[in-house]
Amino acid sequence: MIELPAMPIFQWIPSFNILMGLMWFFAEGLCLVYIRWAYLRLGLPEVSSNRSFAYLAILVFLSSVAIAIFIAHITNGPVGGRLTLYLNSTFWRFLCTGWVLIEGGVLFYVIELTGLFPAQKKGRLVKCLLFTTVLIFFAFYLSFEYYFWSFSFQERLKLLQLANLSRFFIKVSGFMWILIEWGVAIKGLQFLKYLRFEREAGR
Repeated sequence: MIELPAMPIFQWIPSFNILMGLMWFFAEGLCLVYIRWAYLRLGLPEVSSNRSFAYLAILVFLSSVAIAIFIAHITNGPVGGRLTLYLNSTFWRFLCTGWVLIEGGVLFYVIELTGLFPAQKKGRLVKCLLFTTVLIFFAFYLSFEYYFWSFSFQERLKLLQLANLSRFFIKVSGFMWILIEWGVAIKGLQFLKYLRFEREAGR
């Protein structure tokens, strides 16, 4: 039987799920950068530069890719099951939290864009509700990570129980993302409606 030579390069490649998560992370960040650029150009033309924010978004994404590669190298080696579960699930929860925070930023700038129309309110109540919701979710994320780290390397919970606990957080973050995404859809349609009225009135 012919044995294939070992290829260490594959130990640095993240799993397919992580790669798809990173691609979605990039797509969400691209939407945020673009919608912020649109708001600055329409609402604050004197501060039209969006480069620093774009560079920051690129830095965060590249750092996330580097962390994913490092985790893939560590977990593909001879490590314990608990460490593998902890690293992979922690990074996946980080991605889910990032999606929620980025989507919250998109909703914020969509609200700001809608408020540029003279007949519209600034949406202070909606923004306050958005900030409160995102802040509560982020506090939940931090507390969850603390307790998950505390239980990950103890024998109180088995690996299956830890995996189910991580899936619970992913479901919560998925619900939050869908909730905020609906807000983006509603406010986005409202913005397009006002934009159409403005164009028709200018004819």
